[in-house]
Amino acid sequence: MNPLVVCDGVTYRYRDGTLALHQVSLTIEEGEFVILAGASGSGKSTLCRLFNGLIPHLYSGDLSGRALVAGQDVRSTPPYVLSRSVGLALQNPEAQSLATTVARDLALGPACQGLDCATIAERVHEVAALLAIDPLLDRQVSALSGGEVQRVAIAGVLALHPRLLALDEPFAFLDAAGGGRLRETLRMLHRRGVTIVVAEHRLAEVADLATRLIVLHEGQVVADGMPRSVLACDVSQWNLELPPLVCLARAAGLAATPLTLDEALDIAPSLARRLSSQNNAPAVSPAIIWEDVSFARGNRLILHQARLSAAPRDIVGLLGANGAGKTTLLRLGNGLLRPQRGIVRVQGRPIGR
Repeated sequence: MNPLVVCDGVTYRYRDGTLALHQVSLTIEEGEFVILAGASGSGKSTLCRLFNGLIPHLYSGDLSGRALVAGQDVRSTPPYVLSRSVGLALQNPEAQSLATTVARDLALGPACQGLDCATIAERVHEVAALLAIDPLLDRQVSALSGGEVQRVAIAGVLALHPRLLALDEPFAFLDAAGGGRLRETLRMLHRRGVTIVVAEHRLAEVADLATRLIVLHEGQVVADGMPRSVLACDVSQWNLELPPLVCLARAAGLAATPLTLDEALDIAPSLARRLSSQNNAPAVSPAIIWEDVSFARGNRLILHQARLSAAPRDIVGLLGANGAGKTTLLRLGNGLLRPQRGIVRVQGRPIGR
């Protein structure tokens, strides 16, 4: 089977003289999940634009080398033809929405391909169901949240039935919840056989989903392989940040490269032993401690037997969704609230009693 994408010695310079790609050679096979990683200006977005024909047809500049998509030369194939093989979701999804309602936005691409009304309607309902945006079909695109607009943009691309889905910095405008939903969407699409290319510098978001990681630096491919193998290298030399779980393992001097929480939990005993052996400082009494603290408002239990302590000079982050109990815990810690059960001690003395 021929590769879906072939780049052979591709060099591209924008009209203003910026060299964006230099002698890039790579292939992408059907069914791969590829991350294009790199710092800003490394060439990720340029490569995505090349895949679907925006370069060289809509962006003027100098292109040399050979670039094939689904066997078609990008130079001689217009973007509307390449869009049948490669769909690109832009970094700012709002820039991709051209219609008033979600349903009309999803129908626009298939309509531009000349499909009949029945097929267009079928495509719209197909992708709406796939990305769980059926309730949004009659909504105004301008009234959607950032995460909803992102899903609509991806659905609009999928309505074209592309063989490859390319996404340029898709997590840029999403909060944690929206990012989690996008991760699950990408996981589902890949399982369904969609070839995926994600241009992203936030490796923690997608490293565990991908089958391959390509690192670009100053327009050149500097690393290419399985994500775990590439991340075992020193990626900081290319201005990339390791995923936090990998950083934790490195800080503890462990050779493992955990990409998921389960993998991190597997090495947790080794991590604890290593940190314990490195910490020879005498024990310090906690500056504040919550001992089996419970608190409720009416019938709603906010904290249940919470146990937490912080030593002097500690910097502690409290994470949790709205209503998880973060603010209540802090108010119990400074005496604004009294625990209904348990004790809060500051410098060893009970407070709020």
